[in-house]
Amino acid sequence: DEIANKVREVHWLPDGSGFLYNHLADVANPYTRRVRFHRVGTHPRQDRTLIEQDKQGPGAVTWGPFAHLSPDGRWAVVGHWMGSGVNDLWVMDFRQWLAGGEAARRPIVVGKEAQSGLPDTYLKGDPIQGDTLYMTTNLDAPFKRVVAVDLEDPDPARWRVVIPEKKGAALQKLDLAGGLLVATYLKDASTRIERFALDGTPRGELPLPGIGSA
Repeated sequence: DEIANKVREVHWLPDGSGFLYNHLADVANPYTRRVRFHRVGTHPRQDRTLIEQDKQGPGAVTWGPFAHLSPDGRWAVVGHWMGSGVNDLWVMDFRQWLAGGEAARRPIVVGKEAQSGLPDTYLKGDPIQGDTLYMTTNLDAPFKRVVAVDLEDPDPARWRVVIPEKKGAALQKLDLAGGLLVATYLKDASTRIERFALDGTPRGELPLPGIGSA
């Protein structure tokens, strides 16, 4: 299959029958990016759009819409940016959407001056485990914290704090590997890497050979 104007990564269904991809409707205009679904073996003109640029007032648009599929293909976490450090995040029932229904976006973090864990920043494992999203956010936590979000009921009032904010240590990113959460911090201009169980139990700091960046 050949898809013109495709950009960035793709997210496959677990059975390999199709994938979500980023697409520019007009390659000369970066504000025409959208996320579409392609069924392998079909023509791209049949592809459906999951999320695209949203207008937010006269002359204003969001940018960088994105989507991430859960490993089982049930959930799609979607979002877009309003600035370099602010993004909205929703969850959708992807199976319902794929069946041709209109799956509603349910807000995770929307309309807040906050940056909340972009799925494509996760390098190992997957941020969605079953119906739980492990997410970094600086909402009510300037140095960032890690919360577990129930995708069946993503209301912030129901979030479970897994790794609390560390004052003076900025959480740079979160990886999942070997059944562990691996948190990378910047403290006193040097890297600290700490491991945690999925319930937040500390599993110790990774020893580094000295002060520096890792």
